[in-house]
Amino acid sequence: VSRSSAIIVAYLLRSYFNTLREAYNHLVEQRWIAVPNDAFFLQLIRYEKDLRASSLIE
Repeated sequence: VSRSSAIIVAYLLRSYFNTLREAYNHLVEQRWIAVPNDAFFLQLIRYEKDLRASSLIE
């Protein structure tokens, strides 16, 4: 559940939401048991920073 939820949050973040918090909250509202572990969540934080940096360049 942890890895798949991290992938879903990353997809939601890239496609539909502006912040990691919004994407994560949406996932938890739909499926409360889907929670990425700490290591995956740290990767999601880095991914959010990368997305923001790339959107500033474009």
